[in-house]
Amino acid sequence: MSMPTAAGGSPGYATPRIPRHPVKLIDSPDLIIRRPQDALNAILSVAGIGLVLLLAVYAHGTTTGVTEDVASAVAKTARQILLVPVNVLQGLVATLVPIAIMIATLIRRRWRTTILIAGAGLLAALLTQLAVYLLQSSGPSALLTALSQPTLLGPRIVLSTYIATLAAILTTASAGTSSKTARASWYALTFVLVLAVIQGDQTLPGVLTALLLGRAVAYAVCYFAGVRSGRAWGSALIAGLRRAGLDPHLVMRLDEVDNLAAWDVTSTAPVGHVEGYILPTESIDASSDPEADAESSEHVTTLAIDGDAVVPDPLTDIDALRERVTSEVPTTYRGAAHRAFVIWTDAALTERVDVIVLDTEQQVLGVLSNMWDAIRNRGLERRWAPSVKETAERALLMNHEARAAGVRTVTARSAAQVESSIIIPIDPAPPARELADIPDGDITDEMIADLWRQLSAAHRVGLAHHAITDRATVIDDDGQPWLLQWEDGEIAASDLVRRIDLAQLLTMTAVHVGPERALAVARDVVGDTTLQSVTPLLQKAALPAHTRGQLRQHRDLLADLREALTSDSDTAATPIRLERFSVRTLLMVIIGVAAIIVVMGSLQISDVIDAVRGANPWWMVASFTCGLLTYVGSAIGLVAFTPEKIGVWRTTLVQVAASIVSLVAPAGIGPAAMDLRFLTKARVPTALAGATVALTQVSRFVITVALLFIVALGSGSAGSISLPQLPTVLTVVGILAVAALAFVFPQVRTWVWEKTGPTLKQIWPRVLWAVGNPRRLAIAIAGNIIMTIGYVAAFGFALLAFGYTLSPITLAITFLISNSAGSVVPSPGGVGPVEVALTSGLALAGIPYATALSTTVIYRLLTFWGRVPLGWAALRYLEKHDAI
Repeated sequence: MSMPTAAGGSPGYATPRIPRHPVKLIDSPDLIIRRPQDALNAILSVAGIGLVLLLAVYAHGTTTGVTEDVASAVAKTARQILLVPVNVLQGLVATLVPIAIMIATLIRRRWRTTILIAGAGLLAALLTQLAVYLLQSSGPSALLTALSQPTLLGPRIVLSTYIATLAAILTTASAGTSSKTARASWYALTFVLVLAVIQGDQTLPGVLTALLLGRAVAYAVCYFAGVRSGRAWGSALIAGLRRAGLDPHLVMRLDEVDNLAAWDVTSTAPVGHVEGYILPTESIDASSDPEADAESSEHVTTLAIDGDAVVPDPLTDIDALRERVTSEVPTTYRGAAHRAFVIWTDAALTERVDVIVLDTEQQVLGVLSNMWDAIRNRGLERRWAPSVKETAERALLMNHEARAAGVRTVTARSAAQVESSIIIPIDPAPPARELADIPDGDITDEMIADLWRQLSAAHRVGLAHHAITDRATVIDDDGQPWLLQWEDGEIAASDLVRRIDLAQLLTMTAVHVGPERALAVARDVVGDTTLQSVTPLLQKAALPAHTRGQLRQHRDLLADLREALTSDSDTAATPIRLERFSVRTLLMVIIGVAAIIVVMGSLQISDVIDAVRGANPWWMVASFTCGLLTYVGSAIGLVAFTPEKIGVWRTTLVQVAASIVSLVAPAGIGPAAMDLRFLTKARVPTALAGATVALTQVSRFVITVALLFIVALGSGSAGSISLPQLPTVLTVVGILAVAALAFVFPQVRTWVWEKTGPTLKQIWPRVLWAVGNPRRLAIAIAGNIIMTIGYVAAFGFALLAFGYTLSPITLAITFLISNSAGSVVPSPGGVGPVEVALTSGLALAGIPYATALSTTVIYRLLTFWGRVPLGWAALRYLEKHDAI
């Protein structure tokens, strides 16, 4: 049997069809975008610098040994022979690489990229010089040793400016495009750097640090300034649509973008995947680079590629077309993460096809999200696709399998790749609305039951959706639900993964119609046994981020669902732990590590040892015990001002836990945040909890000032108070007059009210409530007094440990004034300013400076640093019992 032969073609292939009609394209003209991968690469480069420096400092012997091993791989004689050629090669690379990159970009008329390259190189050079200067002037000795190399004139910091500059230039030149010149330059630079390390001109940590610094600068510049998108646009997009089998007449952007514009596109691309035909964008030479015109501004005006043309059309009524699209196309596309288009394939605009375009720059966010879920959660067999092509392949597979299983979802036709984008045409779904946009009262039991039947059909053939939300569920005009967005799904899913789908659907429906109605409909479809298996999985870790956000308005929903399901069963369901660790646990680890770094960085161990050796241990124990009394006083004040019942014991533990948070937050901020978290977890309304915490903080300040005033009056000098001298009186009167005059101006009054008004408005109702409850007010005042007395007593006992005493009144005045003055400076935990203020206060009170310093060190050790282990233990306990 003979094969058909096309005229002039090979057997079996028909002549390609090349439409000649123009295509109307309505799209965003922005080709300059901020790519998430640039931000990610900048962060990773900075992290890499930190890792290299950490290894260089704490594994200095290892890094030095590696450098020496590399250098010893070449004999000394060979290094001497290569000395002149290597130096010449280094000079050529340092000179010719920037020139070659600049010439290449200028020839291709990439004006914007040329400016970015120059800016990134200059910024990298300046930052490297600044880093060298800071290291030489005030750098830690360990870091200087790690990045220095011995010379005849002494140690020399080998943080090369030219390496960082070249790395920044090459990284910027490679961003958003494929440059052979940049790629060859990277090879040359790598070769030169290896030779430099072998020859001993550079150290391995210095080379790596300079390279990473240059790359970090380049990626930061590219992210904030933006680079040309590698996505398909203009004639390339039309060629890709034709390659996917479409003959578009009108192409309109569907997802939410504001600056749409109309274009007339002429394309010579054939319809379908035609052998031997190369898309215009795949055969562009330097003289016809589309980026040349695109980079002249952030918007494209006219673009021509090998006979194709894109010309602006200002006469098209874009608003009218958008109104038509809004009435015909499901809203789920308009909020899609990827680009979405609606295509009409006839001149009369009656035949519609929807198109999803997957772009590489959006792929990064999805990969990171899936990786985080896979790392954080156990038991989930979710895989992430490292490339946009693999994402498209999985989406097509899941879509086909779901349709074959009888699930009501859209049908993907084919796929085509052009530039860095994958184009997926989809048969149009009927007009529909997302479930999230439908009023809860309009959601019928039949809709919910049909959703359960759709999901059950998928589960019967082993499919899992992974992300069932009211954004992935649409209801058409006939009231039939459609389950979309299967691209993150899974075939041959395990029982656990399918049960997670059930938990997601049950929670989603309960959010809209309530737990009782959602459970009743689900029982009718899947039965009690299936629902009982879902009970252990009704937890936030099993839900998509969108549903977790909705639960903030339904805090008790999961508990209500679990309670309703377990009440019908004789045995309690044991929760399945899905999370390997929670975000809260990760934050606790970060706080713990930061606390250790702060402690080790701010404490001079030798000073502490000397101070402890000269102190009386029994008075130190008394000081530590009085410091613990402050927790009780603080807890009493918070309990008294909270209208809801909270236990004194647990509240005291919260104050203990706040001691570790204080290490990484300014004085007073950390404990206040911990109190607010505790009250909200105790189901105190957020507004009321904030007002209570604010009132507690203000009351502590007021009590401190009042005690200071009372102690000053009781010091014995109240009866001998005399008028100040005339200059002092005039100074005070002048300050008051200036303040009163300033309040004449409305701007000053507005500024003062903006700063103080919100706090006053927040606490004023609580003040009235406290005044109306004199018993609670008295208890709160007593708690604040206990807390203040505890601190003063701990300070006094720390002084007594060195054999010195002050009168109680003098001691109280010294402590209250010094501690308050030190806490004004917003350093973490008051570290530094508080020590300076307390030492100065004791010195002014007549205590020898050496003793004053030792007293301050012991006091802070016992009431601040020494309580860190207690705070960590309390934090772990409260986190385990879900109290914070």
